[in-house]
Amino acid sequence: MVRIALMTADRLSAELFRKTLESCPGGEWRLAMVEPGSPPPVAEAYFWDCEPGERGWERASAIEGHHAFLIDRADVDNLMDRQPDKPLAILLKPLQLVTLRPVLELLVAGAGSQRRNGHCSLQSLVQTSLRLQ
Repeated sequence: MVRIALMTADRLSAELFRKTLESCPGGEWRLAMVEPGSPPPVAEAYFWDCEPGERGWERASAIEGHHAFLIDRADVDNLMDRQPDKPLAILLKPLQLVTLRPVLELLVAGAGSQRRNGHCSLQSLVQTSLRLQ
């Protein structure tokens, strides 16, 4: 089972994640939606909703797991300036099914050797999705 933490207060994003996960073939998953500022749950993958003025996502570097940031195009440079020492997986808002679905399908399908190689595959998929956006 893959545990996914969605760090957001946005109910629409949460519903899109849930519906997308429900439509993913195979695999088991558990989605936890956590309000910004609350302690993150233990998970394999974290999706951080970066809102102006919110800084909870800055904790990502101290938490083990795969991290992706949901961000407005106008705020990308600011995020990259705050995390200069590591590559970032970014999904642009507003979230779209066409970019979210492949990322979540990869996470849900990730078992065994796929899970060990999941970070590279996830990063590659997010980069491809970003280009499509």
